[in-house]
Amino acid sequence: MKPTAPLRCNFSDIATAPCSGFIFVSLDLMRLPKFRYTISAGATLGFVIPLIVTVLSQLHIFSVPERLLLFIWPSSIMLMATETLGHSPQAFAILAWSITWNVFLYVLLFTFIWCVGWVLRAWRASLRDGSPI
Repeated sequence: MKPTAPLRCNFSDIATAPCSGFIFVSLDLMRLPKFRYTISAGATLGFVIPLIVTVLSQLHIFSVPERLLLFIWPSSIMLMATETLGHSPQAFAILAWSITWNVFLYVLLFTFIWCVGWVLRAWRASLRDGSPI
C-alpha cells in the first residue's frame, strides 16, 4: 500500500476569491422551474393565501394587521366596499373579485421573478461562452 500525502488546504486561494464569483457560479448551475409550474405556483398561492386569511379572520382565530395584509393580499383594498354590505351576495362577489385580482397579481409577480432568473442565467452563460444572449 502506497503512503498518501495529507490533504492540504491553500487558504490564500480562498481568501483572495471574491464572494460575487460564488454567486455567479451558482447562477450557472441554477435550473429554473418550467414556466407552467411557475404560473401554477403563483395562481395557487394567489388563491390560497386570501382564503386562509379570510377563514382565519372569520373564525376569529387570527387577525392579520392591515399593513401585512396589503403585502400578502394586495387586492384586499377592495374589501373596503364590503364594510356595510354584511353577508349579501354583493359582498361575496366583491370578495371573489378581490381574490381573482390577487391571483392575477401573484401570477404577474412570479412571472417577473422567473423572467429575471432566466435573463440572469442567460447573461451568465453568454459571458462564459462569449455568445450573445
